Amino acid sequence: MDFWKNLRAVLTHPDLLREMEAEQQHSAQIEQELAECVDQAELDKFLFERECEKLRNEAGEFRSALLAVSPKVSSTEEMKRFYGLIAPYLDRYGITMFHAAKRLTGINIYTQFPYEDKRGLFEAADGHMLLRYLTAAQFHAVTWEVVPGACYEKAVLGKVDATTPEYQEFERELYVKTLENLGFQSILSPAPEQARGLFQQKNEKKRGEAR
Repeated sequence: MDFWKNLRAVLTHPDLLREMEAEQQHSAQIEQELAECVDQAELDKFLFERECEKLRNEAGEFRSALLAVSPKVSSTEEMKRFYGLIAPYLDRYGITMFHAAKRLTGINIYTQFPYEDKRGLFEAADGHMLLRYLTAAQFHAVTWEVVPGACYEKAVLGKVDATTPEYQEFERELYVKTLENLGFQSILSPAPEQARGLFQQKNEKKRGEAR
């Protein structure tokens, strides 16, 4: 009996009641803030999706306008100039070109450069940076330095020799694939049958012999 009497006295103590009321108010405030955060997140998602849709529509209109007025391009230099004009709008971060290069070469830079991958170097990298590593690996423009106290070697990228026939074949096919992936295949002049996919064919043959 004394236990329940004491418990009732404790629960009705003014200080305890004030603390309980303060906790209830705090909990109610947190719930309100959480609800507001959820509403804001849903609004942000809606605005983001609407902006993405707007950009996709603008990109489509931009592509259609260019296709209507663009002459045929055939040489690597012409393709490079054309890509340079559209890249700020359709491939600002070079992701499309990087994926085209990855398909041509079959190189996985994450396994090719394990130390850089372990450090998280590629996590925030754009396509331009990834392409630089991929190209250096493909054309053997990499030297390796031992990392003190680690079982890894870090890569030091050198300059790729752009004058070799192999690189020139790669560069041509890279721009062809990139422009095709961006939706501009109709402005590309057909390549001679013997030159089409020459780099990729040679590269796949090399990879098959290496196995």
